[in-house]
Amino acid sequence: MKAPLPYRIIFDSESVVQLHTVLGKDKFSHFLFNLMYVNSNSLLHKKNHIITSQKSFDVITSNIVDMINPEHQGWIPAAIRPQTENDLESIDDEIERIWEYAILVSSKAHPYQTIIFTTDANKPRYEQLKIKDKKSNILIETDGQIDERINDFYNICRAYKQN
Repeated sequence: MKAPLPYRIIFDSESVVQLHTVLGKDKFSHFLFNLMYVNSNSLLHKKNHIITSQKSFDVITSNIVDMINPEHQGWIPAAIRPQTENDLESIDDEIERIWEYAILVSSKAHPYQTIIFTTDANKPRYEQLKIKDKKSNILIETDGQIDERINDFYNICRAYKQN
């Protein structure tokens, strides 16, 4: 049984690179596995629940692909699905581009709520955009919250799968 998860998730590139550094190679591989599990068990957005922009995905892969166990390198696109919206991909500033993806995703389909995962350093810029655009359905979470939130989503999916 697939799980109706409460938020869509969007990663910016710096959060993934920093997570890899903090978690280390083996724990990061486990983290990628959990992301894939969530993606494949999402009721409403199967294989597309956890996303990033194509430009951000390219930055992620170029920065961490050599630091991941070779047998797990194919997990990256299954864990964090790159999206291509031509109008949004033309935005050079990553924070603005990810923010616009969050607005699009949170207005397009249920659950109409999105979490942007970022770093502590980038959070203030996202918070400024949130205030400017008056978006209460977009959360911004950082470093320490990311692994915990993914574990929560993973556990929700496992609970639904066992029913």
